[in-house]
This record gives sequence, structure tokens and C-alpha cells, in this order.
Amino acid sequence: MVMLYTLKERDLLLDSSAWGIQSSEPIWSTDVIDMIQEPALVAKLSDLGNLVLLDPVTGKSFWESFNHPTNTLLPFMKFGFTRQSGVDRIMTSWRSPGDPGSGNITYRIERRGFPQMMMYKGLTLWWRTGSWTGQRWSGVPEMTNKFIFNISFVNNPDEVSITYGVLDASVTTRMVLNETGTLQRFRWNGRDKKWIGFWSAPEDKCDIYNHCGFNGYCDSTSTEKFECSCLPGYEPKTPRDWFLRDASDGCTRIKADSICNGKEGFAKLKRVKIPNTSAVNVDMNITLKECEQRCLKNCSCVAYASAYHESQDGAKGCLTWHGNMLDTRTYLSSGQDFYLRVDKSELARWNGNGASGKKRLVLILISLIAVVMLLLISFHCYLRKRRQRTQSNRLRKAPSSFAPSSFDLEDSFILEELEDKSRSRDGYMSPEYAMDGQFSIKSDVYSFGVLILEIITGKRNSAFYEESLNLVKHIWDRWENGEAIEIIDKLMGEETYDEGEVMKCLHIGLLCVQENSSDRPDMSSVVFMLGHNAIDLPSPKHPAFTAGRRRNTKTGGSSDNWPSGETSSTINDVTLTDVQGR
Repeated sequence: MVMLYTLKERDLLLDSSAWGIQSSEPIWSTDVIDMIQEPALVAKLSDLGNLVLLDPVTGKSFWESFNHPTNTLLPFMKFGFTRQSGVDRIMTSWRSPGDPGSGNITYRIERRGFPQMMMYKGLTLWWRTGSWTGQRWSGVPEMTNKFIFNISFVNNPDEVSITYGVLDASVTTRMVLNETGTLQRFRWNGRDKKWIGFWSAPEDKCDIYNHCGFNGYCDSTSTEKFECSCLPGYEPKTPRDWFLRDASDGCTRIKADSICNGKEGFAKLKRVKIPNTSAVNVDMNITLKECEQRCLKNCSCVAYASAYHESQDGAKGCLTWHGNMLDTRTYLSSGQDFYLRVDKSELARWNGNGASGKKRLVLILISLIAVVMLLLISFHCYLRKRRQRTQSNRLRKAPSSFAPSSFDLEDSFILEELEDKSRSRDGYMSPEYAMDGQFSIKSDVYSFGVLILEIITGKRNSAFYEESLNLVKHIWDRWENGEAIEIIDKLMGEETYDEGEVMKCLHIGLLCVQENSSDRPDMSSVVFMLGHNAIDLPSPKHPAFTAGRRRNTKTGGSSDNWPSGETSSTINDVTLTDVQGR
């Protein structure tokens, strides 16, 4: 390596001694041919570090080191393409740490479609910054408003370039493209006399280009699950490979014929590094709302986004995708909104999963309060049932030497009515408790599920009079027929609630009222499902309708609902003795 620097006396010096070069052979030259006889060209090193060869008379520049970044980019170096001069400023790595020859790693601005920065290993795309949002690259979340650089991005018919200035002149920094395919930023530590690294890319698996394949997206925030998922409306192309955590084959559309029938919409993905913009359609003269309408009218349009969503003048410009989407990922913060075309059912599910955190927090608090109340109600019912059993045991243990006439027929009717009430109290009481007197850890879950269904429909389970047996059966019938959305309380008004969120709550309510207690989730799972978005809820099984069930005296359990036309009855295994005289 040859060091080029100025002494305190402003003398220009080329120093090769640090690398043990002792010969008198030329160690550096430009590709400029001096056509001027007198005077000769002059080399000038600016305060910014730009070495310029110029005509001392006219001041015309013949060659500048800032137009040839090699593996290092300094502050205020213009990086990109100028059409008038034909200069394309790109970074190229060294062959090795000890060989400054041109390596196979390059970093440049991609001018096709909508501009973005790309790093290549040979001819293979390795990393992408994402498109320019008006303030930063969408795939570089560290570029915040408090970043140390003052960035200037130019995108016009004559030039596509970016310049990184520094906000503090006392900060000395540089960006280096190393031979392993990593872009690094360093700052000079004057006290320790060394360069300190403070940023690098790519940083994780999700930064590697197209890590999750076509139409997939990457989320590195969870270490417990596979970082790759399919975009809404898509499914793994090869589920077996996906199960083995290999997403290279990407995802394919679930129902391609259902996204252009007039009933589709757009699922909103937040904090996204939008897909590769090399092949997008660009219109900088329309708003985001106009962009949505344009995409909706074109069946080949699969997604859209704002071009400059962080512009000082507000969001502007329109980007539309018309094929497979590559290299999409999400962040905890930063990124931008991305709108994906999906059918009606997928839109309802996604909107339910994407409800705001504030709504989820309120729902969780309400759920916790309801759980506490249900625990108190259940405990009260348990004590009441226990008293009834105690009274029943006393009657059984009483002396049997009494005349049949002493047991009034009216008393018999009262006891039967009490027994029927204790068995048919199916408003909030779990079926295993109502029918068999067994209290399980899932009994409160059943009660909570009934409460959710009552809140959504605006009707009470015990006071519901329809063609169905009760409210739970009515909801189940509508759910099976795909008409569940029609049972939402009309007083809520369509504009006051999120349809997807209500459908998710209805789904959870049906999971809570399943007949078999082992099929119901526990309360911690219920709270988790209510408070999280991107989870797939299991399909609910046949719920318990309590009333209309009969006791199987042989097994002590409960059978399914009575067939049509049959009525409930009690099997009394009583032996009758006919006393006759001899």
C-alpha cells in the first residue's frame, strides 16, 4: 500500500516504505495522458482528501481520485452515476488484505427501476440496501435522523448519486468494502490512534439477498421460530423444504384466481424493507391513494408502496410490483409500509392479526378482569352445588322407616326442579360440571368463551330464543356455513370495529367452548392468542351445547346431541317388588 499525504509544510508525499518497497520502479500513476506541453499538469490534494490532476492555467480537471473510490469511500465523495460525463463511481474490494488489486466484491447504485444500492460477489447479488425513502435506505435502519451524516441523494435524468457529508467536522470517518463481502464504517480515535468500527452490513441472515426466496419475507426478531414466512396470500412452494428451514424455493399464490374479482383488497405490512425495486413501475406524480386505485384496476399488480414515504414534503410517488417479489424483510423499527394484494378472506385474517397494540392492550386488560370475575362466579357456583349435594346426602342417609305418604308429592316435584336447574344451568357453566359435577381447570375457559360470544353478538346465552338450541349452537351453525360475520351485534356499527379483530375474537371464543375440556386452550394461551398477531389459530371443534345432552349411566359420561326427533330421558334402574300374600 502506498500512503499519500501532506506534510505540515504542505508538501505532497508518496510513501511506500511501510510496505518494504525499496526499488525505484513507479509505484503509482493515473490513466491520464498529458497532452499539454507547457506547463505540465499539476496534482492537487484537497482538504477533503481528493487528489486532482488539473491544468494550472485553465483549472480544468483531468482526473480525480474521488471518481475512483476503490475500496474506500470518504465523506463528501459523490457515489453513483453521472450520465453527462459517463462516470460510474463504484467501490471494489481488494483481492486480499495484503493485495490492493481489484477483488471480486463490488458495491454500486442500481439504476434500473427505482434506485437502490447493491453489493455483488462476482455476478451474484449479495446484499441490497433497499430503496431510498426520502430520508434513508429502507434496509438500513441505523440511518436515523440523529445519524452522524448529512446525506444528499440525487435522482434526476442527469444523475443518480448519493453523498455522505459529516455533521461534525471534527469526526474523521471512512467506509470500507472488504474482500469478504462486508461493508464497514470506521471513525478515527485520536486518543488511541486507531480506527474504530461502528457499523457493518450485511448483519444477519435476513440481510443476505433473497434469503427467504420468492414472495417470502424474513423476520429475525424471534430466535425460536424459522425466520422466513410467506407473504399474506402465499404458501410455501415446497412445504417439506420449508419444514426443514430451507426457503430457497420461496412461496406461491394460494388462490391466484381470487385476487381480481372485485372483492380483493390490500394487506398492510409495517416496518418493511420493500422488495427489490429493479423491475417496479414508478410514477412520482401521484399520491399513495391514487397509487392504490391504479394497482387495484390492474390485475397484474400484486403490491404497491410509496416511493418517498419520508420526504420532507410528505409521502409521494408510487411504486407497483407486477410479478414475484424478492428480498423482503421486516424490522422492529424503521422500514416503511408495504401494501400487498390479497383476497377478502385473507384480508380479514391479516387485519385481525395486524390490530394496533393499543387495542390489544385494552382487550387483554378486559380479558383479565373478566377472568377474575368468572373465577368468583365459578367459586360461588361451586359452593352452591356443594350445599345442594350435602342436602341430598342428608336425605339419602335419613332413616328409611317412613310411610310413603309422609313424602309429599309436591316435595318430589321441588327436588326434581332443583335437580333440573342444577343440570340445565348452561349459561356459563362448563358441560363437564353441569352434567357430571366435575370441575376442571378448563371450566373457566368455557365460561370465558361464552362471555366473548355474548359480547360479540349482543345476546345472552341463557335468554337466546332462535331456531337453534342456544346461542353457542347458533354461532356454530353460522360459523360452519361461513356466515359468522352476520351475527356481530348491529349496534356496534361497521365503522366502529375492526372486522378482522372481531372474527379473531369469535374464533377464540369457539375454541374456548369446545365440548372436550382437553381441546380447549388454557387461559394463558387465550391471553397469548388475543395479544399476538402473526399466529395461526387452530380450527375449532364441535362445541358443547349442554342442554339436550343425556347422561350415559353406564359410563358416567355424556353422549353427543340427541338425534332429531328424540327427547331427553332419564334411565332409572329401579327394582319394583309386588308384594302378595300366600
